[in-house]
Amino acid sequence: MSEEPTTPDLTLLVQRATDVGSTDFEAGMSFYAPHAVWDMSQGGLPVIEGREAIRAFFEDWLGAYEEYQQEAEEIHDLGNGVAFAVFLQRARPADSSGWVEFRDARVLLCADGLIERVNTFLDIDKARAAAERLAQERERPRSQENVELVRRLYAADDQIAAFVQMSASDVVVDLTALFLDQALLCGEEEALGYLKTSPWASLRFDPERYFQLDDERVLVFSRTVQTGRASGLTLETRGAQEFTFRDGLLVRYKVYPDRSEALKAVGLEE
Repeated sequence: MSEEPTTPDLTLLVQRATDVGSTDFEAGMSFYAPHAVWDMSQGGLPVIEGREAIRAFFEDWLGAYEEYQQEAEEIHDLGNGVAFAVFLQRARPADSSGWVEFRDARVLLCADGLIERVNTFLDIDKARAAAERLAQERERPRSQENVELVRRLYAADDQIAAFVQMSASDVVVDLTALFLDQALLCGEEEALGYLKTSPWASLRFDPERYFQLDDERVLVFSRTVQTGRASGLTLETRGAQEFTFRDGLLVRYKVYPDRSEALKAVGLEE
């Protein structure tokens, strides 16, 4: 008996998102992750972060047209969560009988049956090369396992308990980029002791973007919601966390308040 595939067919996912979105824009957005990113910087347009922001941008953009059509001319699943697609877009501006038409290519990152990132290109050959390169770069089975560990951590109802469960007994928590006078916290007991005496009554991390750095490290951009222990006030910040794993256990965790500094520290450029 043949086994069912464990990962969704990205070709089908992208085609369904296109077909549904062409007739029901709201339903089409359901194929995107809440933290999805739509990057149009290759064409001199903005980078839109978050499903709701993407929805708002395109609702405003499509409002300039009486009619709009989109057709996927080719879609390819390149593996490792990467898809490449070419689209033909046609639109009729308001108060006009003429149509405008253009093609663009997209590199899509997908996970857990949802589209997490879309990078658009006007140069189709450049997009194809970028997609193939990205698929090759993501072909790191061990690092993918580490990403899945981090995903489960963020998805847990009790993130602190999940953190302890996935950590080595001598895990190092590095908060030096956050607090200049903060020493490294070594071991579960010291890390938990800090949390009990910290000014925050509760902390919640919501992931927005994952980076597979190598076979041991994962960098995550996240939104942090924290509630003051004394004031009861809630504060939202956006930063980054670096996870280092060995033999399936977390051995080092570093917090960065500045995402640009995090990218620089791990050798990446935005």
